[in-house]
Amino acid sequence: MAYPHSSTVTPAEIFESQCPVIMRRKVMLTDSGGAGRQRGGPGQEFELVCVASQPVTLTIRPDLVRFPAPGVFGGHHGARGQVWFNEQIVERFPPMEFRPGDVCIIRVPGGGGYGAPSERQAGRVRQDVTAGLVSPRAAREIYGVEV
Repeated sequence: MAYPHSSTVTPAEIFESQCPVIMRRKVMLTDSGGAGRQRGGPGQEFELVCVASQPVTLTIRPDLVRFPAPGVFGGHHGARGQVWFNEQIVERFPPMEFRPGDVCIIRVPGGGGYGAPSERQAGRVRQDVTAGLVSPRAAREIYGVEV
């Protein structure tokens, strides 16, 4: 099953019902969307644990792992993606044997920002901090907004 991909947002429960995995964690990543007048979309991290009775094939085809999504017109780049397989960083992505108990953590990259961060409305920055998308430190140091 392809996950995640850009055509739909598949709930973890649907994914788990069709694949022999448990999604142990799925979180949005603070400060992963590039700063800008329009902040880049946040990245996310999810942790998959193999619960199959025998090994299955896991194929990972990541985007933006080596180079982050660029910002435009003064926006900052988004955070790069990363992949860990059984606590080891993965940098090459051939099909892998995913055995019972194996853990794969996939960090999906954030999008690049659009426009200068100083042009983002202070109220929107505060909302981003409240939602956990931007840290208070980034609000202060990058956007110039005290929270």
